Amino acid sequence: MRNRSTVLANHSVAVFVLSLLLSHHQVKAELAVESLLPSDNAELTHTFTPSGPLRDERDFGDYVVRIYREHMSSFEILHQGIRVHSGEGFKFRIGSIYEERKTNSLITMGADITGDGIPNLVISEWTGGGHCCYFFHVFELGEDFRHIQTIDAGHSDLADFRDVNGDRALEFPLFDWTFAYWRTSFAGSPAPRVILKYNGEYFAPSADLMRQPGLTVEELVETARSFKSSEEWASEPPPVELWSTMLNLIYTGNMEQAWTLFDLTWPEGVDGKDQFREEFKLRLARSPYWDAVFAFNQKDSE
Repeated sequence: MRNRSTVLANHSVAVFVLSLLLSHHQVKAELAVESLLPSDNAELTHTFTPSGPLRDERDFGDYVVRIYREHMSSFEILHQGIRVHSGEGFKFRIGSIYEERKTNSLITMGADITGDGIPNLVISEWTGGGHCCYFFHVFELGEDFRHIQTIDAGHSDLADFRDVNGDRALEFPLFDWTFAYWRTSFAGSPAPRVILKYNGEYFAPSADLMRQPGLTVEELVETARSFKSSEEWASEPPPVELWSTMLNLIYTGNMEQAWTLFDLTWPEGVDGKDQFREEFKLRLARSPYWDAVFAFNQKDSE
């Protein structure tokens, strides 16, 4: 009996120790998995290496921004001495990237560009191409730091923040380059205008600021007649002027009129109408602004 009791006791101890070991390994495994997951404070532990000498440093309240540049460029944003954001690229500037050509005092560090009363910071970026690409990184410098968004201005080498409607909050007019190089050269590529306005969370297309009156009936008929006589119908139909005008109509809230112009213009006997229509629609759907443009066209047609 004593030996049996001893065996049972030893077995119980062994089970207990084994359970502790399994529990220990489970915790270690869970910690290993958690280390692979993104952290809300990932930037705090991110290793940042300046790309060159310090070229610019500015501060606002508890925030400091530093720009470094040698052959490439980098930046870091510190809040109360802790890095909360950083970036690397070809060239960065605090405020407007075009400062060599003009000074945009509207987007100085700490200016309220959204109109919500919270100070902002804009860091602009150029990737180094001949006419591309430009990005504008927009941040909130409040009690809590927030990266609002990065605006992709594409080939819009003069895009910048402006007060379009005089309400003291800034908008961002730019061009939509979805159709760049599509069926034509870059120089001939249509690029409809888009106006981004802060909606409380981020800058988005503003139907109120983009909407414009369409063509009169007389203008519509005359425009169709002019495009119909183009020599391009004999070589590479349709003429760029037709779908460039269609894009401008669509992006100003006149999509129904754009398709009327398309039908009035396309000559009878010229093949490819249906194919062009579908390819044009597919290209439109690739635009980052298409959902918003489509939505305010639908609303206008109701």
